Amino acid sequence: MDNKICLLSDEINKITLALITYEEKQINDRYIEQKLTEWSNFIIEIENGYNLTIDDYTNDISLRDKIQIIIDNSHQETKDKIVQRITEWDTRFIKNTNKLNEPLIPNIKRPVQWWWYRIPINSEKMGC
Repeated sequence: MDNKICLLSDEINKITLALITYEEKQINDRYIEQKLTEWSNFIIEIENGYNLTIDDYTNDISLRDKIQIIIDNSHQETKDKIVQRITEWDTRFIKNTNKLNEPLIPNIKRPVQWWWYRIPINSEKMGC
């Protein structure tokens, strides 16, 4: 099975509209690949010991929101490819984070996804 992500023009339009609150302008196949790479790099950073602030962490974790928006606004074939690629990284994220009772940003204006309820195991470095 080919795992390369190739967006159709209607997917690009739908994703672009959905990501407008993030001020994302250039949505294309490379954009998705870039976001998946950024998410995997973020997970590796957590595994190696996340040493940045809580503000940096919430900024970094919002990347997963963007990926979810892409998934939610893609055709099934594209969804399947993205989910296949991201599942391992989500599992590693869960393994290296602790669950919180409340989301990191309680008054967020979009649906609060499960990743907002997780903090790196070494969260004392972020003052949490």
